[in-house]
Amino acid sequence: MPASYQCKDWYLGYASELHGYSLQAAYRAGAERHDACVLAVMDTNQHVFGAFNTEPIRVSGSYYGSSENFLVRIHPKFSAYKWTGKNTQFVIVSISLNLLVCLKFNF
Repeated sequence: MPASYQCKDWYLGYASELHGYSLQAAYRAGAERHDACVLAVMDTNQHVFGAFNTEPIRVSGSYYGSSENFLVRIHPKFSAYKWTGKNTQFVIVSISLNLLVCLKFNF
């Protein structure tokens, strides 16, 4: 995690087991604050992965974020994926027909 964020007071903004399994609830939780966020996901195979984003995850028609963003695979084997410098397109979230959510990170 970038040094400028390590000493911040972090809080749990959304957890599906506490707040329900709704992307809209997750987006609302992010909209309540304008801070950096950590996204962590566990899939049905118990693999854990996620991302650090300098802004809350939100639906947007354009890319946002910064070179401090990164992706991480936590389990079964840890790997971190930092910005390569090849472009400035970091995160975009789009919803098509309110059914498909595309969360795209370019590194």
